Amino acid sequence: MMTATLNSNSGSHSIVLSTTGVGATHARAMYDVSLRLTGETYADDHSHALALSVDGVVLDINEVHRLIDDVTAWLELPLETMAGTALVGDYHIGLETVQDFELALGGREDIITGTNHAVSVRLATGRLHAGYSFVTDQSCLRVFVQ
Repeated sequence: MMTATLNSNSGSHSIVLSTTGVGATHARAMYDVSLRLTGETYADDHSHALALSVDGVVLDINEVHRLIDDVTAWLELPLETMAGTALVGDYHIGLETVQDFELALGGREDIITGTNHAVSVRLATGRLHAGYSFVTDQSCLRVFVQ
């Protein structure tokens, strides 16, 4: 079993994908994963922990590898080039015949990222629809794709 974790730069939010199987459907290779989103939400003057776990998320292996390849290529840029090159991409990693799962990298108007990067997740499976976003940095992205 493999696990990939993408943490926020503050460490308070994360996306964890843990493989539970590998297979093929409709002639396409897939990963069956367990998804866990964790974070905090703020109300009044204190925070509340939040967590969502979904088993049976089916990912398109080719799209997962495209995400890994794109992030790895960006991380391998010389630092001065990386600083001036935005990491932007929309990755529809869910096997669309089963569910819609998108991981997007890049700016968001509703998040202040500074020199870091926004990560947005959108999941729709059956009647469950979820959206989630946070700020991450190069070191967290490097751990995620390794």
